[in-house]
Parts: sequence; C-alpha cells; structure tokens
Amino acid sequence: QYQEMVDEGRCAAYTIEVSGTILRLVNVYGYTGGHTNEEAKMATDHLIGTVLEELETQPDLPTLILGDISADPEDIPVLAEIIEQEGWTDCGAMAHIWGGIPNQATCRAPNARKATRRDYILVCPELLPMVTQVAVEANDDFDVHWPLKVSLNWGHTAVQKHKYRKTTSAAALF
Repeated sequence: QYQEMVDEGRCAAYTIEVSGTILRLVNVYGYTGGHTNEEAKMATDHLIGTVLEELETQPDLPTLILGDISADPEDIPVLAEIIEQEGWTDCGAMAHIWGGIPNQATCRAPNARKATRRDYILVCPELLPMVTQVAVEANDDFDVHWPLKVSLNWGHTAVQKHKYRKTTSAAALF
C-alpha cells in the first residue's frame, strides 16, 4: 500500500545528511476536505498510518513529517495519537516557543472566507531540542499554500534514538 501511495503522489520519504547526522523527511499530501469530509478524513488517516507503518520497517532515524494534511491534526486520529502519546510535536501549534505565531494560517483556498492552517511540520521527540525557528511566510507569491519553514540547529548535538522491541517468546521457538 505504501508504494501505491508514493506512486499516486500522496507521500514521499527522503533522507539527507546534515553535519554527520542522517535525517528523514516524509512529505504527505492529505485528501482534500479532510477537516469536514468524513471520507477524506479517513483516507488521510489511512495514508498517514500507512506511512508510519512503513517507517517502522526502515532504519530508525530522526524524522520530520511535513506537508499539506488538508485537516487539523485532531481530525486525523493517527496524527493525534503520535502527538499526544508518542511525543511528536506539531511545530506550527507550538511556534510561540520559538518566537512565532502559534497556529498561524498556512493556506488561503480560493473559495474560503478566511485562511486556514492545513500545512504542518511535525518533529519526532529527538529533533525537538534542535528546532530554533518556525515561521509561515504569508505572501502573494503563492496562490494557495504559503511556505512553512522550520530551522534546526545541529551544533554539536548528538542524536540518539532508541527503539525497543519485544522479543519473541523463547517457548514459541521450540
């Protein structure tokens, strides 16, 4: 399913090396209307759940999930879960920590009465200490979505991430 979503242009994962640390960026494109349309909401939840399942099969790397979710995080159960239970941070919601405006609009749809926040950057717990700035560049250069930026300061910070998996029962092996 993950590859189908990549082929459809719904998600893509990239790795980059910064100051000797490998970082993973996962771009997702949620289904239009996910804030109000139940079918779109469920499809976006499935999309992000599939991405998270795929990440579980890959090397454990510091990760950012970013993109046009087309909904609020609380609309998408799997997003709400990783924020509330797994320590991921919605950088836009917490922008005040870095001197920004929390929950600043990122999207001005043609038929909308007002701008909304539909674009997100979420960082895993290991990356949170490295975030130094979050900003939305609202301007007329972009028709619908404004650039949402996050700055990371790598400095001399060593990224350590530990993943513990339950081992198979020894009794089951015999």
